[in-house]
Amino acid sequence: MKKRVYGSLLILLLVVLSACSADPESVKEPQIDAESPADQGEAMTKPDDKTTGDKIEDRKAEPLTQQEVLSAIADELQTNVEKILPNHLPLEKGQHLTAKTESRQNEYFIDFYSTKELIPINNEILKEERPDIKKIANLKVKIYSSEKEADETIGFEDYSKVGGQKVDLGFEITGYQDAGVGNLWTSWNEGRWALATHTSIQQPEQGVDLAKQSVKYLEEHTLPIPKMYGAIRLDATGDSHYAFWAKGRVVAEVTEVSSAQNLLETIVSFE
Repeated sequence: MKKRVYGSLLILLLVVLSACSADPESVKEPQIDAESPADQGEAMTKPDDKTTGDKIEDRKAEPLTQQEVLSAIADELQTNVEKILPNHLPLEKGQHLTAKTESRQNEYFIDFYSTKELIPINNEILKEERPDIKKIANLKVKIYSSEKEADETIGFEDYSKVGGQKVDLGFEITGYQDAGVGNLWTSWNEGRWALATHTSIQQPEQGVDLAKQSVKYLEEHTLPIPKMYGAIRLDATGDSHYAFWAKGRVVAEVTEVSSAQNLLETIVSFE
């Protein structure tokens, strides 16, 4: 009987010792994969989802109206000078308006551009020379120490007093021609504005034709009212077109416009 008991105890002891001597690494805890969905939670992006950047890239940029662009340009100007901007600039169909600005306490400058693609205001791309980026006008606005100094900058002339050979420009407006050093000027006044066209003495008819076309256009479109004076110069045989006018001590000047017609269209859009 005792042998049977001792035999049973010996077998039990051997089983216990065998379990204790097993390799601990042979029994492993379940592992959680670092790349598994359980670790990523809601932050995980599904394969068919797009990132925010992709979605923005896919969106079509909505072009702004000229009024919205011009309002944004005005917001870029850090200056004490009155903000004088046109309400419209002539653009070819399919082109977009943008600008490069520079402003100081007493003056500011705006280069207006026509672009094929949408380009933000003051973008670095505007510094590059590219065929799809075309400067269409430059606007400079400056405040002077006095109205007298501002008026002297304009250099207004009453051509009826200056004299010259008279020419009928239509609409009861008389022009006065003056020639010198190969140049021919046809000049006239409309209100407090002094206007003149330039041509060479070899092509006198072009200056008169441009003057007549301008007078006709201004019969249907109104120039801004200067205080006190304004001046416009149009080139019949070149591209030197510019305008400047005073508003008290402030003088606005528009240059670098591609054509006489575009200059007139730009100026009449100022208030």
